[in-house]
Amino acid sequence: MLLGVEQPTVFLRPGILMHVLSLVNISKAFSAPNILEGRQTAAASGQRDCGTVDSNQSGTSCSAQNGAGGSNQSGTSCSAQNAAGCNARNDQQPQSLNILGAINFSLSSGDIVALTGASGAGKTTLLQIMGLLDRQTAGSVVIQGEAFESTISGAFQKRRAAVRKKFIGFVYQYHHLLRELTALENVMLPLLINGVSTGEAKKKASALLDGISLASRLTHTLHALSGGEQQRVAIARALVNEPAILLADEPTGNLDNETAEQVFRLMLGLARERGVAVVIATHNMEMAGLMPRHVHLNYGHLEELPKSQKEFRA
Repeated sequence: MLLGVEQPTVFLRPGILMHVLSLVNISKAFSAPNILEGRQTAAASGQRDCGTVDSNQSGTSCSAQNGAGGSNQSGTSCSAQNAAGCNARNDQQPQSLNILGAINFSLSSGDIVALTGASGAGKTTLLQIMGLLDRQTAGSVVIQGEAFESTISGAFQKRRAAVRKKFIGFVYQYHHLLRELTALENVMLPLLINGVSTGEAKKKASALLDGISLASRLTHTLHALSGGEQQRVAIARALVNEPAILLADEPTGNLDNETAEQVFRLMLGLARERGVAVVIATHNMEMAGLMPRHVHLNYGHLEELPKSQKEFRA
């Protein structure tokens, strides 16, 4: 039993790489004051920065005119032009935003999972927590039998980094490649960080890039690569350390439809070839519907959708 929620039996199956157990994530946020009522917030807090005033004697109204001036005797009115004028300090208490609530999820070797949801639903937050880049408020992420909860300690953070480096690869909507390095050097970098010799790293990275039709681009820097080629290099970099899990956040979001499909097929083909479990956050419902598993995030809750009758062929 964890946090009062019984663990579903699905989490007890052998061969599971990752469990997400009763995951909760609550974010704290300050609400911004309503600019048109900024005078009220300003008066309440005693903090304001009024740029322009009008001739209202009470000092409680705002002028919407650009550069309007006047002789306001109280000096508490302001301009609402361009949502500016009175910059009142927000003294309200932070509000709790329930981003994720009681999520249970499992990922086995070779799983290919589409993660969908509206913008702002929490897809990126969930991926970052699953990838040990962010911490949940409550619950556990279990990777290869090792549980990671919301603990904050130096030793625990080092362990999270070690597991992340060993088991997890990441692909983002923006490639995040280093512009000063060539395609080959970008893919070699994770290997070098892991202590692989330069010769071996070069051999392994070259073979991977060759396998995705980039053998002629090894020595090219980013400015010489197309958007699709840059994203293919990013995928190669994510897979070069042979992770057990690949987490991809809108990996084709910046590409045109034709290039996006090519990159999508390439990524899934490499993942299947290597037996990597993949979770892909996407807004492309057509592609999501063709993946073997499809989960949808809605108001902080994760729903497993029925298995598609079709299958995406890489």
